[in-house]
This record gives sequence, C-alpha cells and structure tokens, in this order.
Amino acid sequence: MSGNRKKIDQLKTQDIHIIIGNPPYSTIKRSNYKKLNQKVKETYGRFGKANVFTGNAYVKAFRWATDKLEEGIIAYITPSSWLTENGGRGIRHHFEKEFHAVYVYDLKGNEYGSNPRGTNVFGIREGISITFLIKKPKRQEKANIYYAAIDENTKKKEKLDIIKNTISVNHLNFKRITPNPYDDWLNQRVAFPEHYIPIYAKKGGVITEEGHFFRTYSNGYKTGNDAQLVNFSKVELHKQVESLVAHPPPKNFGDAAIGH
Repeated sequence: MSGNRKKIDQLKTQDIHIIIGNPPYSTIKRSNYKKLNQKVKETYGRFGKANVFTGNAYVKAFRWATDKLEEGIIAYITPSSWLTENGGRGIRHHFEKEFHAVYVYDLKGNEYGSNPRGTNVFGIREGISITFLIKKPKRQEKANIYYAAIDENTKKKEKLDIIKNTISVNHLNFKRITPNPYDDWLNQRVAFPEHYIPIYAKKGGVITEEGHFFRTYSNGYKTGNDAQLVNFSKVELHKQVESLVAHPPPKNFGDAAIGH
C-alpha cells in the first residue's frame, strides 16, 4: 500500500497535458465531490434550466478536466444534447470563455425524435459527439468554435467506418461557428430589438398594467384538437374534420381533448 501511495503522490505532482475519456452518461444523485458539484452549479448551471445537465456525470467530467488542465487538450466522447438544448447554455458559455479553441464532431444519432433507429454509434438513443477542447495559458477573450457533423441518417456501421477511415481530425470539414449573445451555437435564435413593445409582460407571474401592448392576456380559443381542426387548406381541413367525426377519440380521453 505504501508503494501505491507513493506512486499516487508522484502522479499528483506531474503536469497533465492530455485528458481523454468516455465519461458515464448517467445522472449522479449523490456525490461526495462537494467542491466539484458547487463549481458545476456556479458555471454550467448559471443560466438556470440546467438541472438535467449539472447532475450528469459527463458534465462533471468536463468541469473536472477543465480545472485540472493548465495547458493541453481534453478529448471526450459524450452525449451531444448540450450543443442545442437550453439547459446546455452554461456549458457552451464557459467552453467559449475558458478555452482557446473548441472542436465538435457531431455523430448525430438522437433517436428520441423522428430520426430512424440504428443511427447511433453506441446503440443508444442519445445523440453522440466527440469534443476537443484546446486550452492555453494565454488565450484570447473567446474561444474559436469549430463544428463538423456526420449526416443525420447515416447508419451505425457506416458511421464507424467513417470514423475509422478519417485517421486524423485534420481531415474533417470543420466550419467556424460564431455564437450569438444567447450562447446558441447551432439553430441560432433571432432576437427582437429591445425597443420593440412586448405583446404582454409578466412580473412575478402576474400580468402587469403597463409596459406592453395589451392590458389583458388570453390563450384564445383552444380546441384541444389542433392537429384535426386547424389547416391552411380548406379542402384538407374538411377531410380532417370528417375523419375526426368518423373516428372520435375514446370517451375517457377528456373533454379538452375532444374539443369541448
């Protein structure tokens, strides 16, 4: 045991320049790493709506590696949801803030939506990405962000063949991304000018009397069956309503659901 202890102490004093891993993708409910958990909340969780991310093991691994590395490269294989979801904003914000350059190779494969099965490289339903984080002691104010992706519908075997034959990241067709003020990297939202008057405004969950266009707010008429009762085509709408009448939902489906 003493020999192992000595070896561990020696490793702690050595500089680390490369961290490579495929961290667990599960959420950790209990953890003894209080300082790490707090740091994750203060950074990646700073914009709220990030509970799903800040409790995840791979997100904690990103934070640990970032703090551990003075200079070098972090290369992780992880889920790719942090790239686009609102909860991943803090991650994207701090990647841009804390690194010199970020390279993301998006392997796609998110099978929770309408994408076909069998497109994920690991046989799971979450999309996967390979992320390279480049850290330098003296870096610019914001990192350069680069992105490359495999086609959405490429099957698992084809993806693995592409990765195998790529040999080097230098052969990937990375494109430069400029994040917007909301830390969107992909699918960037278009912000309305701040001087525009909002339709309505809430403060503390209550609609205010001033500062917006309307004094009252309503969701309007709700059919509960928009898929059947709304259509830009009068002909198609007629067909949809006829189908709904001919095949009504079950009685226990609820009044709201059948358009009452």
